[in-house]
Amino acid sequence: MRLLILLGSERRCLKSEKRWRSWSGRGTARLACKKASRVVPDPERLKNMYHFHINLFADPFACSWEQAAAELEVLSRMIFEPDGSWIWSGGHGDERWQIDGHLFDFEEVLHRVELHGACPPGEFDRLLACFGWPEVELTVEMVREGTKLTEAEFRQQMAS
Repeated sequence: MRLLILLGSERRCLKSEKRWRSWSGRGTARLACKKASRVVPDPERLKNMYHFHINLFADPFACSWEQAAAELEVLSRMIFEPDGSWIWSGGHGDERWQIDGHLFDFEEVLHRVELHGACPPGEFDRLLACFGWPEVELTVEMVREGTKLTEAEFRQQMAS
């Protein structure tokens, strides 16, 4: 992967030793080849986070799309878009987490919720509460694995 930075008529390539021609086609751009330092997350921190790409289903959800949207918008650090897509983030530094989500409705009823990201279990509980949990039994579809789990089975899998 290369990161290109436009500087006047030049473009520089980071993380590469290759020379790039300037946009004007005259000469070569100067090189800026700095190795990007990768941050290696603390393994203990990763144990305390759920990492997922899932769809949530309920039969039926206890709330409408609009009610779920209103509950989500109350969460701090929530960015909610009118089309039902949203980003919720929290933590600082090594403890930072983020969930990208999307609400889907069908025939005036909340049909499913797509979630992708990572967060601590307590924040996951706060998120599920926006959709009627724990009163509503949720089914979790693991998108990449193509499997369906109960909410309890999902939590067991996240803990292992």
